[in-house]
Amino acid sequence: MDYPAVIDEFVNYFQQLFRGTRRNTQIDLSYLHLFVKNIITESEAELLISSIQRQEIKDALFEIDEDSAPGPDGFSSGFFKSAWATKGWFLQCCP
Repeated sequence: MDYPAVIDEFVNYFQQLFRGTRRNTQIDLSYLHLFVKNIITESEAELLISSIQRQEIKDALFEIDEDSAPGPDGFSSGFFKSAWATKGWFLQCCP
């Protein structure tokens, strides 16, 4: 096996890949719709990009059991429920 040639080809491939050189080949993606089974409606799409309302956050928070595991910040839902009256705004502005 010609190891120097293999190494050169390997290096050349990844240099071109990471340089971002574009190929002149156009990729036809028009057939992809045949494989997409779940298409959301326009109203569902609007819901996905709409602003989250304070009441929605409160409703979701108060549905969580207080004894459930804490979040990545270390606070349980019980903490946020007890502080909702004064700190509820914080949950809306900070994802």
